[in-house]
Parts: sequence; C-alpha cells; structure tokens
Amino acid sequence: MKEDRVLSTLEQEWELQQIFVEQQSMLLFGRDEELETLLEYAEGRTRLRHDDGDICEDEQRGLYGPHQYGLTETDRTGNHLMLVTGQSGIGKTALIARLVKEWMDRGHSVFYHFVEATPAGRDPQLVMTRFREMLMQQIPDLGIEFHDDLTISNMKNTFKTIIVPKLAKCKEKMLIVVDAIDGMVDQSCVDHLHYLPNTFAGEMRCVISCRETSLPTMTRLSERRPYRLEVAPLGAAACHQFAEEYLLKYNKKLDAHQMELLVCNPGARLPLWLAHACEELRVFGEFTTVTRRIETLPHIKEELLAQILSRLIREDATVCLEKFVYLIAASQTGIPEKYALMLLGDATVPIAQVKWAEVRRNLKTFVKCSGDCMQRYTFNHMAIQRMVTEQLRAQPGRWQAIHLLLAKFFERRSVDPNNRFKSMDKNDFTYHLLQSGQRQKLMQFLKSRQSMDISIFQRQRTLQEVRCRHRVRPESAPSQPAYICSACAAHQGIQCALSRSCAVCGHLVPEGTGKQARVCYKHQSASTLDMVTCCVCERLRPILPAGGAVMLAELCDPCSMKGTCCKLAV
Repeated sequence: MKEDRVLSTLEQEWELQQIFVEQQSMLLFGRDEELETLLEYAEGRTRLRHDDGDICEDEQRGLYGPHQYGLTETDRTGNHLMLVTGQSGIGKTALIARLVKEWMDRGHSVFYHFVEATPAGRDPQLVMTRFREMLMQQIPDLGIEFHDDLTISNMKNTFKTIIVPKLAKCKEKMLIVVDAIDGMVDQSCVDHLHYLPNTFAGEMRCVISCRETSLPTMTRLSERRPYRLEVAPLGAAACHQFAEEYLLKYNKKLDAHQMELLVCNPGARLPLWLAHACEELRVFGEFTTVTRRIETLPHIKEELLAQILSRLIREDATVCLEKFVYLIAASQTGIPEKYALMLLGDATVPIAQVKWAEVRRNLKTFVKCSGDCMQRYTFNHMAIQRMVTEQLRAQPGRWQAIHLLLAKFFERRSVDPNNRFKSMDKNDFTYHLLQSGQRQKLMQFLKSRQSMDISIFQRQRTLQEVRCRHRVRPESAPSQPAYICSACAAHQGIQCALSRSCAVCGHLVPEGTGKQARVCYKHQSASTLDMVTCCVCERLRPILPAGGAVMLAELCDPCSMKGTCCKLAV
C-alpha cells in the first residue's frame, strides 16, 4: 500500500490558496458589472469611452483610466495594471476570487496570490517563489534559469528585469492577480513594490487590489498610472439576496418588515457588516424582540464588530475567549493551535478540550484556522484585526503584558531540549521581545548564532526600530565612517563573513552594491591618526596599509535608505 506523501510548505500554500479562491468566489453578490469590467481588461478589451459631459460612461461605473493622470491614448505604452480599490469589507476579495475562477474556467494562465488566505501569505518572498514555481510548471520553455539560493532582492530584480520582458514575448494570455497587496510585511519598507513595472507588454496583464486608506501602497501604485476600478457599496437587491441566502443555510428567515429594516441600515451596503449582522440575528435567542434587535444594530462596521465581540466575552463561560482574541491580535502571523492550548491553560496543563471547542465555536465568525501543518488561528478579516488591536493598544499595560507573556513562552521553547525552536518561532520571539520593551535581551538574541535563520525582513524591520535615529551624511562634519576590524570581519555573519555583510542586519552585500556605514556624533569613538574603533567589538585597532587590521563597514540597500547612524541604541 502506497503511503501518503507529506506536502511541502509551498505545496500546502498552493492548496490553501486554491481552497480560498473556491470559498470566496461563492460569496459574490451583485457585482456582475464590476466582474465584466475586470474580464474585459484581462481579455485586452478595455476601452475608455469618453462622453462630452463632465463624467464619462466608464466613471459612472467606477472605472478610471490612465487619462486621469494626464495620459492620452497616444501617450500610452503597454498594458497599464488594473487597481481595484474600495473601503475595507466592501467585497474586493470576493470579486477578485470570482475573476480568478472565471479566468481559469476559460483555460487561460493565471498566477494568483491572496495575502489574507494564509498566515504566510504576507511574505513577499513567498509570492516570488510561488510565481517562479508556476512559470517552471506552466511555461518550462521560457528560457530562464532559476537558482534556489536567490535572495529576495535578487528575486525582485529578476522579476522586473528578466521575467516580465520574457513573458512579453509569449502569445498566450497571462493574468497576474494579487489581492490585498497593502497587507504585505514589506509595506513600510523603502523598496515596497519597486519590482512592479509601470506597464506590461504583450498579452500579460496584472490586477491588484488595495484598501483606499492604505496611503503608502496607494501612492506607489498611483505612480504607475493604473486603470482604477472603485468597488461601490452593494445595491438593495444584492443586500436582500445576500441576507436571505445566508439565513436560509440555517433554516432561518426574516419577515418582509424585518428584512426591509435590515437592508435599509446604511451598514448593510458592506458585505462584511451584513454577514456579521445576519450571524448575530441567527443566534439571537428571543424571537419576539428580533425586530428591536435589528433596529439597534450600529451602522458602522467597527462598532458592530466591537458590540458582538463584547457580547461574546460577556457570555463566555470558559473565561478564555478574551485572552485568545488578544493573543491573536498581538501575534504576527496567528497562534498555532498547539501553542494556544498551552497559553490558555495553566503553567503545565493545557486547556481542556471541552473549553477549547467552546471557544472555537463562539468565535467561528471572527477567527479561522490556516489549514496547514501548524494550524494557525488568525482573524477572518483585517478589519477585525484592526478593531481588536485598537482595543488592546488602548490599554498600554495590557498590550505589553500580552507581548511579555508570548515572549516568555517562546523563550521557554528556545531552551527546552524536547522542542525544536523553528525559524518562525524565532521570528515571533524577536517581535515580542521588541513589543514588550526587552531591548537588551533582544540584542543579545540577535547577536547569537541561534538567530541566524530569522527571516531577513524580520531582522531588518526589528533592527530599524532599535537603531540610532540621528541622520548622518558624508558631508556632515559631526559624523564619521564606521570601520570593522579584521578579527570581527573573519567571523561568520548571518549569511557570510562580516567583511561582506551589512553592518546593521548582517545580510549579504553583493560586491560593489554596498553603501558606506557611518556613525553620528553621539556614537563616535576615540580615534587617532593611526587608530580607529571597530563598530562591532568597539576596540581600538591600528590603521595599516591595504589588507591591514581595519576596513570600512558597509550597509545593504534597505538599511542604507534611512541615512541614519549604523549603531544600535538599546
């Protein structure tokens, strides 16, 4: 009998992304016109139809073209990307998922990535790796050699300078779809989306969705002068159909007056609001007062979510629900089920399975399980994540206490010989040390060999938070170059010898690409004409001829963008 093969991490991601598309595509209501607009764009049939009036026909249906940036049809070169925008909870993900399904049903090639589909979906390196695997499987004769040891920076550059131009020569239609791109972990990085070309040539087109309130990502996307489709609120008929079908799944039904009250609520125009409102009415125990409950539903989605969550916490018999919600909010990529059982239990005894089942049942509309080998629990929607996080941050003592609890938990795992301290655990440990204010312990961990397999994004993002904020410039008199002595340079860094590593994050600096590291007036050390201080060991070393005791320290591109002192201010 043939044994079942265990799926790799990448294969699990493909499976979970596919399941997510199937589930989300079934939640689309009243978006026929928007879906047709996106399919027209994917087919290459998008044409902006201008009227003599102030508003063209396309703008009446929420479609804006590159002409909004001053481009005429003769100025346009290549296929501008399609940007799908709209407020949080309006149904962008369901629309994008239906587009992917329709496009695949037509037999065309498509690469899709939904950032909120899995806890790991926020990693841009995963997106690039998945895209590489898709090309190798679907277009093996593309003529591009891929290497497994490529860094994320090399992957991004390869995508922009090699892959996109090669794909432009393919005659087959290809669609690239990325949903909620503003949820990527590199959103705050200076090179966020720099790999995305302004236009795509040939039969290649790209659809990206983003919240309109996410200013950093929206600014970078607007620089590429895209088509823009604004997803409008649901119409009354679509709201009625959505609510009716949702309740019918549970053999529930509202009378005509109650349905009218629900649909007329301004919040009902958002599918996220409507789904939670229907679930609240479904579990509402007093049939005689359902009408009154509908009338008192808040019309702002954040207020509705907060009201429902407060009720769940108030009625929780396990006394664990609130803690579980806050643990998820404080986590980076969700809480694995194995860890949740231990964190919700006593010091050595996990929470009882009966209690755990009740917590999951009560939170089924708020949280979801990743479905991968880690079984991570995250929130169903980023709007819920933001709402709970705001509640937690409003209690500074509680916020720090949750992170301190998680930091201690991962610290115990790091020294337990019976547990394997995984790379993802180390990422979380680093994050919680920073958030709980334990900077000294954080720096000790980052300098240890145990931290060598922390993701480069996590390392860079953490170190930027604890780095000296004084700006330094070569022409500025108070600053001076940073040096590394030959003894420190010979030690193994994060990926190579320190002589070829960034002085801040330890990441590999390709030859000829590094920027000079400098220290500010506050961190300048004693130096003489023939002696300088090493920025690593902080010992005075003699300046000798070429190949001597010290060398200039360098920074990688991400660490050099801020132009600040390279020393860490613990």
